[in-house]
Amino acid sequence: MEASFEYIIGNNGTEPESSYPYVGDKKPCRFNSSRSVGFTMNSYEFVEGDEETVKEALATVGPLAVGINGGLESFFNYWTGVYDDPECGGQLNHAVTLVGYGTDDSYSPPLDYWLLKNSWGKDWGEGGYIRLARGRNLCGITSYVVYPILN
Repeated sequence: MEASFEYIIGNNGTEPESSYPYVGDKKPCRFNSSRSVGFTMNSYEFVEGDEETVKEALATVGPLAVGINGGLESFFNYWTGVYDDPECGGQLNHAVTLVGYGTDDSYSPPLDYWLLKNSWGKDWGEGGYIRLARGRNLCGITSYVVYPILN
């Protein structure tokens, strides 16, 4: 993620998604500085601490970029509910956006979760999102947390 942030800083911004849509394939960057700029940033900050620290940062700063373990088959095959695979440890190999948190009362007892936006499109998970069990650093959610400082 740091390389992506440095790229945006070095190019004085990035295009909005409307002119540079996600295609879900590894390809060279097609940034075109003659198009409109979606946003610019001048730096980024890391969030270090436990889940409460991350929760506070999310509530005060806004969406956060996080590294997680997204390599398990159960993660690839997620489609609904609160993801709670105890095998999902802290080997970070995937970047997602942490956008919220909540509690699902349909579980007994109710289950706290993080709401993450994935980059795999709307056909994956809950319309492109996953609810990840909160409270025990599942999938290494607090291991790599960063956010941009926008201009």
